Amino acid sequence: MLAAEIQTYQFEKLRNSPFTSDFSDEQCHDLSAVLEFCVLEPGDTLLREGEYSDRVYLILSGALAVVKQIGGQDEVLTFMSEGSVAGAMGFVGGQEHSATIRAKVKTELLSLHRDDFESMVNTNPVLVYRAMRALFRSVHGIVRTMNEHYVQLTNYISKQGGRY
Repeated sequence: MLAAEIQTYQFEKLRNSPFTSDFSDEQCHDLSAVLEFCVLEPGDTLLREGEYSDRVYLILSGALAVVKQIGGQDEVLTFMSEGSVAGAMGFVGGQEHSATIRAKVKTELLSLHRDDFESMVNTNPVLVYRAMRALFRSVHGIVRTMNEHYVQLTNYISKQGGRY
């Protein structure tokens, strides 16, 4: 793809993403100007457990596996697909990643560097607000899923409210 085709593709994917559902076209354009396009091949690692990253990723196509080392072996915790955000907790909190994220299939992503994002605070505060709100929605979805799994596991262990 040529640079102009990649920019058009990025904008269209960003515009149609659930992440930007409440963004205007102009805000999508402004955000796409600071995003970087990248492609992972199957098995490539995006983020490593225990490491820090100052980037957040929006999955345009493909799938990522979230993997955790348990007992010396990789255990897949979940999969992420188009429209999902990877690395949001580390991006917002500045803490090390709690799991490794690898490409399951060829995956296209847009990445946002924290410095580029923070540089927009004074020039485009509404865009920053909407992006942070979208990031928090993503993190909230992760926490909600974890809570549901915790309740299911607790019910299973205590043999209440479910099948065992």
